[in-house]
Order: sequence, then structure tokens, then C-alpha cells
Amino acid sequence: MLITDGLQSYHKAFNKEFYAHQQSEHIVAEGLTARSNNNKGERLHNTVRERVKVMRGLHSDKSAAVFNEGFKVYYNFVRPNQALKGKTPAEVAGVDLKLGGNKWLALVKRTTKNAKE
Repeated sequence: MLITDGLQSYHKAFNKEFYAHQQSEHIVAEGLTARSNNNKGERLHNTVRERVKVMRGLHSDKSAAVFNEGFKVYYNFVRPNQALKGKTPAEVAGVDLKLGGNKWLALVKRTTKNAKE
């Protein structure tokens, strides 16, 4: 299933890439209050795009994979989320790694310590 807004090019691209897959479905969201919408996907995309723009893009599959792994850690354990009242998804899920104020540094130290053991 692919949920997009009403931009015509999405429909054409979906048909080009997924038409042969009988199990694929293209849903055009009808707005913010529609039952099916892509708001969360768009928000995440904008967050990733902001970071990748500063990096001037991802230049290979390997750099994209490395970025993706690091971004998942950042998004889930470091970055406070406004919708979660300033907490990270990990904190809301009850995962408390006791990272303190500088979460990035604490994660790096913990990772390097575990790698040495």
C-alpha cells in the first residue's frame, strides 16, 4: 500500500513501478482528517531530508545504509519529539538506557566499551 497526496505525478509513478504487482494499492489521501493520510510519513521524510541536505546528499548505497542506521539511533534514542512531549520514542516505550544529558556521547561511549569486551 502506498499513501500519497493528490499530486498527479505520484499516480503515474505508482502505475509505472507497481502496476504489475497485483497486491499493491495506491491510496490518495483526502486531507489531514482523512482516515488514510500520509502525515507521519511526510513529517519523517522532512526530518530526514533536512539532515541529508546538510550532508549534501548520500552518494552511495553504503553511505545511505550507514546514514540510515545512525539516524534510527538518533531518532529513537537522542532526538526529543514534540508530539511525545519532549521525550524520545525509546523513553516513551520504557527503554531507559540512563544516557544523561549528552545522549550521543553516552551512546558512543557505551558502544565503544561493548566493542572492546
